[in-house]
Amino acid sequence: MKKTTGPLAIPFELVVKHVLLAVQVDGSRALQFLLDTGDKFAIIDLDRAKELGLSLKGEIRVGGAGSQIIPGSRVENSWFTIPGLGGFSQPINLAFPLKNFAALLGQDIDGIIGHDFIKEFALELDYQARQIKLHDKNNFAYSGAGESVHIQIDASGHPVIDAEVTPVGGAPIIGKFLLDIGSDASFALYSPFVTEHNLLGPQLKTIRALGAVGAGGEVAGRFGRVAQLKIAKFKLANLITFFSQDKSGTFADNQTQGNKGCHWRFPFGSRSNN
Repeated sequence: MKKTTGPLAIPFELVVKHVLLAVQVDGSRALQFLLDTGDKFAIIDLDRAKELGLSLKGEIRVGGAGSQIIPGSRVENSWFTIPGLGGFSQPINLAFPLKNFAALLGQDIDGIIGHDFIKEFALELDYQARQIKLHDKNNFAYSGAGESVHIQIDASGHPVIDAEVTPVGGAPIIGKFLLDIGSDASFALYSPFVTEHNLLGPQLKTIRALGAVGAGGEVAGRFGRVAQLKIAKFKLANLITFFSQDKSGTFADNQTQGNKGCHWRFPFGSRSNN
């Protein structure tokens, strides 16, 4: 794979707070792929894979946010490229139905790319300019007024940060949170954490979440607020928060306490040497 020698700006479309990139698969027409830090492998919609005649092997069943287990297949010998990123290609790994995302975006998407793509670069994501800037990760040095936040990459290739959440009427709680730009929620707390700290007690005003869906279907929970979320020196007060009541799936995970979703409105940079 040919790497960029300097910053290369790739435009993206911002659809309901989600980043969509133009992608080609095996020289296909332009497709729209979601950039998702909550994903590891390159995934294509199952119907799109069949339309393009991709080689599908076996059956794989996976979950996600929501309780459903989704059947899909491995993809063999197919590659995606990004217009403007000359010499770059990566394999498409999996094919799954992505129809649940249509409810979030108001349109279909053709695929998802995540950690395996991001790790090749120092990636600067600028929502205001609608651009992704790709830097050489081996020579990149940040300069500016921003704050560097340590990111751990978990076994699934997901970026995890330490943060401090202060519930309404409660004391600050330190936890680990997935940085997930593919999540529609501004901030979500997973059900084991919600239950452990009794965060849906009578002190909190909430409304039932209607139409909340993830890759695994409908997600159960309530919307309310936390008094504050603190990430490094940044403090977000009175933040709208999804309090999960899921019994299974990603939002019932007990290894992390929640996720910070796609409501970032400032340049975001990520670099991985993994």
